[in-house]
Amino acid sequence: MDGEEARAVIRSLEEPTQQRLRELLLTHGREAKALADALEPWCGRAVSRWKPATKPGALKAFHDAYEWIRAGGNCPPGDLHYKITLDSDYVYSGFVDLDGAPGFGSSEAILHELLEPGKAENTIRQTYYSIRQIADSSPKARIVGPVLPVPGALHPPRHGRLPDGALFRNVAEDVAAVIEQGRVLDRALYDRSTAPRLALESWKESVRRLDGLRLPRELTRDLHFGAVACDSPAVPDPVLLGRAHLAIVLAYLEELMERLPDYAEASGQGNKPDPVTVYGNVGAINSQVTNSHFSVAETVTNIATTAETVASRGRTDIANAIRALAEAVQHAPEFTADQRAELLDHVADVADAAAAPEEPRRLTRAKAAIAMIATAAGASSQLAQAVDAWHQTAGQLF
Repeated sequence: MDGEEARAVIRSLEEPTQQRLRELLLTHGREAKALADALEPWCGRAVSRWKPATKPGALKAFHDAYEWIRAGGNCPPGDLHYKITLDSDYVYSGFVDLDGAPGFGSSEAILHELLEPGKAENTIRQTYYSIRQIADSSPKARIVGPVLPVPGALHPPRHGRLPDGALFRNVAEDVAAVIEQGRVLDRALYDRSTAPRLALESWKESVRRLDGLRLPRELTRDLHFGAVACDSPAVPDPVLLGRAHLAIVLAYLEELMERLPDYAEASGQGNKPDPVTVYGNVGAINSQVTNSHFSVAETVTNIATTAETVASRGRTDIANAIRALAEAVQHAPEFTADQRAELLDHVADVADAAAAPEEPRRLTRAKAAIAMIATAAGASSQLAQAVDAWHQTAGQLF
């Protein structure tokens, strides 16, 4: 899905999420009522008349209420940090006056002191009133939305520069690697083989490492909010919500990837040597290489040799996928000679990693390379087919 489709998905989840929150509020109210009912008999009768000690039943009722509050009973249920309103126009982020109940959030020493005979009556009475208020408020609480904020549409600046001292190739590989990681996580979410919150939180850290590019803070902020929302019991489809948040940030990074060559040129890294023409069949890949650098001919030959090495080890399927990528790059009319040369370099990185998958450095470069190839595939249906075939055949390698 693209960015706009992803935002539409989040909006579509708003009403069913609010409906589930209303059900959770009713359950929350019933839990509070049970705790308040257990405390009520001890109001004014928590301390024994015959000896200066708080009665065991009163202590148990209080501790049950105390643990419930510590687990989040003073917050609206659903783990979405939404706001509620009651009979007035006043909006609350929690339940009124609950934080004023004695003992909540106190240390064990202070809590013990509050439950001594001289203070226990007041402690239990105030706790009872606070929890009774939750029991009475929850059924009539109205949710103040939205509970699933929709990230705004962000775009990289039209005119920008690379960070000082940064090389275009290194920056492009870093961005491409993060894009590829996002796509891998999206596939894992689609297959339901990973938890949405874990996927978003891990990818958020990868995106954060691109801060040298002065990315908008909203990208990582919205990923965090999305990750938290995916853990909510009120969200009907956390996988769909997680994929939507991934798609929004992926759309930004893919657009950034398209602008990086312009940033490189503005940073003085856009000049390239004039091409040298090579004619004829080059290497074992049966394709015509024209209007290319001599270095391109060498790259094609190296790809062919590496593909043969992979095939000789019994992985003819992967070797064929490598050849298909190279041929698609060479034959796609949408690319300039310079673009074709750069894409073939990326195919060479992929082939090198396929030949030596046990080397982490090659795998890292290959992940970035296949991400950049996949980005370029948006302009070529022929290359897009080759990329799809690669993922189906050899995607497990990277």
